[in-house]
Amino acid sequence: MLTYNIQLAGYPYEKYDEKGETNGNDFIAVFETFPWLEQLDSYDQIRAGCSATITLNSAAHNKSCWISIAGDRKKYLYLIGYVYLKLKKGLFGFGKEKIVKWVDIYETTDKDKIKSLIKLFSDEGFDQFSTELNMLKKYDSMEAYVPIT
Repeated sequence: MLTYNIQLAGYPYEKYDEKGETNGNDFIAVFETFPWLEQLDSYDQIRAGCSATITLNSAAHNKSCWISIAGDRKKYLYLIGYVYLKLKKGLFGFGKEKIVKWVDIYETTDKDKIKSLIKLFSDEGFDQFSTELNMLKKYDSMEAYVPIT
């Protein structure tokens, strides 16, 4: 089962609006109709909190794919985050390993590529999803922020 949520420009990082169950085609429609540029304008005025973000969650696989926007109305790009479980080595490579939520972030301006990635993720084609993400320019990679609930 897939679910999704939305964070509007300026929301605190731990706040999001749960939207419920979805599928790949419906989430692609959310991506296509989301007011990205208006949200980018809002963030430019607020300059606090998170950028507008939509997130597709697969609870069964403990993975998420999120899409956010950065820049300004004249020049912007989409950031795509892939959140998954990763084995992390101890400090300086020593000590006990632990499993953490990890996020790899990529950037693109290609909306068709984003729709293709959403389809792969929603069809549980995670290996191909990851392979295609790796063809994009990497923005960052880090331990994911996990809000305390």
